[in-house]
Amino acid sequence: MVFFANSNDIIVVDIEVTEKIDDRYLKSFVLSNLKLKNISLENCDKLYVNYLEYPKEYQVFLVNSQFIFFDFEAFYSYYENRDFEGFELLIYSNFFLIFKDKKFFYYQKINQDLNQDDFIKFLNKKFNINISNIKLVLKDEFEKLKKEFTQKNQKINHKKNINKDGLKYIDLKSNFSFYIYIFYLLSILFIGYYFYNTYFNIVEKKEEIIDFESIKSKITFNSFEEKFYVISKNIDKNRLVLNSFDYRHDTAKIVVSSSNKENIDKFLESCENVISSSTHFNEESKIFEATIDVGKL
Repeated sequence: MVFFANSNDIIVVDIEVTEKIDDRYLKSFVLSNLKLKNISLENCDKLYVNYLEYPKEYQVFLVNSQFIFFDFEAFYSYYENRDFEGFELLIYSNFFLIFKDKKFFYYQKINQDLNQDDFIKFLNKKFNINISNIKLVLKDEFEKLKKEFTQKNQKINHKKNINKDGLKYIDLKSNFSFYIYIFYLLSILFIGYYFYNTYFNIVEKKEEIIDFESIKSKITFNSFEEKFYVISKNIDKNRLVLNSFDYRHDTAKIVVSSSNKENIDKFLESCENVISSSTHFNEESKIFEATIDVGKL
């Protein structure tokens, strides 16, 4: 295990949305967008997301499981005995951070010198905030903060993946709970059938065969992730960007965008059970955006 992942070990992806994604569908939404951006998760089995209410954007952090903390978490030691309210910009050599009321707000890598005044104006406008303090962090100071943070967090259960302050952990492992539940139901049915024949049907001595295929067909589960995968595959095929996906009461509201309207039209033609659709062109970004209501996926 390695204690800190530095900026070179972290992959950060920004995903713009029109509204916050329901937590039930967040994993599928994020994985679909990473796939569209050709980002593989084979070597990145820890995934965190940070939602920014303004400008409605998800930050996705991918890191290998060998790392315990992001190195920028060391700045919690900086704030531990310091009173501060509002937004503060912390600039290091290859990344910058924004903290709000001593809590993590935003992180991004940098690879060039910044014009400080223009940069602050940009951040204030992007996030609709007012940065009240700026701190340039030197290497020696950062190393000292990391050492202090390490000493205070050595006893934490590092094998347990949990949400970090401001970052939501997404478990990339498959969820087999439903299939365990199906197995449990089948076991109960089998045991009940066995005892019925043994204790209540002895006289008849009639051998019956359980039709497991019939039982399974009655409790067939249509996996939401399978449905979403079909849609995301279709989106990928037509070179579209998935902006949002909202699934409620057996209907889905899908928002996709593309610089080519023909790609959206092809996607609509391949969709089944389309209730309604609308497409508009954003003059500023030169992008077509379509909102599609689909019933009975």
